[in-house]
Amino acid sequence: MAFSFSEYPEFSWSLSRDRVFNSCKRRYYCQYYLSHNGWLTTASHAAQLAYRLKQLTNLHCFVGQAIHNIAKDTVLRLVREEPPATQEECTGVVLYQLQQAIDQSQNKMAWIVRPRNTKMLQEFYYGHGISQERLDGIKSQVATCTENLLASKTIDFLRRNNLTIAEIDLSSNYFLVGQTKVFVRVDLLYSFSDRHFILDWKTGKDDVALDQLAIYGLYAVGAYGWPHEHLRFQVESLKKGERLEVDLAEPELALREMKIRQSVAAMQEYLADVEVNKPLPVEAFPVARDERRCVDCNFIEMCCSAAMNKIV
Repeated sequence: MAFSFSEYPEFSWSLSRDRVFNSCKRRYYCQYYLSHNGWLTTASHAAQLAYRLKQLTNLHCFVGQAIHNIAKDTVLRLVREEPPATQEECTGVVLYQLQQAIDQSQNKMAWIVRPRNTKMLQEFYYGHGISQERLDGIKSQVATCTENLLASKTIDFLRRNNLTIAEIDLSSNYFLVGQTKVFVRVDLLYSFSDRHFILDWKTGKDDVALDQLAIYGLYAVGAYGWPHEHLRFQVESLKKGERLEVDLAEPELALREMKIRQSVAAMQEYLADVEVNKPLPVEAFPVARDERRCVDCNFIEMCCSAAMNKIV
C-alpha cells in the first residue's frame, strides 16, 4: 500500500491506549500524537525522538511477546497437522531472540537510524543493561512457560479434537463502538461443537484481566455473530501451568462497551478538532509526576530534558 501523508493520526481506541491515557497525559500525547510522522526526515527533532522512543521495549514485554509467538506457532503447527516443536526448541528460539535483542540494544546508532527494525531494550537505553542474576531468572521463566505451554490443557484439547480455528493472534483486527475503531489482538479464538472459546495466554502476572476478556467478547460477538451464551472465556497461566475458566455474563460485556464510550469521550476532550483528531497544545497534557510510573515510561527522556521544553 502506498504511503499517504496525514497531518494527524486516525483516532482509535484500544485497552493499551486507555491505560496510557489514564497513566499519564503527557505520555499519551507523546505516544499517540507527537510521534506521528516522526519517521519522516522532515519531521521535527522532537517528533523523531518521540517516534524512536515509542519503539522502545523492556525485558518483560519482549520475553512475553516472544513466548506468545511460540504459542501461536505451536497452534499453527497443530492446524497444519504437524508435530509441535519440542520444549528445548521453543526455549532455544526465545533465548536466541533475547540474545539478539541484547546485542542490538548495545548499538544505539543502528537503532537511531532504523528504530522500527532494530531492538532497543529500556534496560540498556536508560540503564546499565541486565544483570546476570536477572538474566538467569528470565531464562528460568522462559523454560517454565514453554514447558507449561506444551503441557497445557488447551494444546492437548486442540491436538485431540477436530475443531475450527477462527483466529490466532492477529494484530490488525477491530470492531466499531459507535464510529470509533476498537482494536483488539486476541491470542486465540476457536470453536468446538456449538461453543466458541476465547483464550488468553498469560506469561507474567497472575491477575485475570476481566476488562480485556470482556472486550474480546464484544469483538467475537460483533465480528463473528456468536451468541454471548455460546462464548467460553479461558486464561492459560503459563507461569503457573494452570487454566482458568472465566464466567462473563452479558451485562458485563455491555458495561465494558459503556466504559469504552466514556473513555473515548474523555480522550476527545483533549482534541482541538475531533473531526481530524488534532490534539490540544502539549501544555494541555500534564505530566503524571509519579516515580512508579515514570521509571517504566519510554518517554522519560523527553520529560527530563530540553527536548520537551522546546515543544512547550
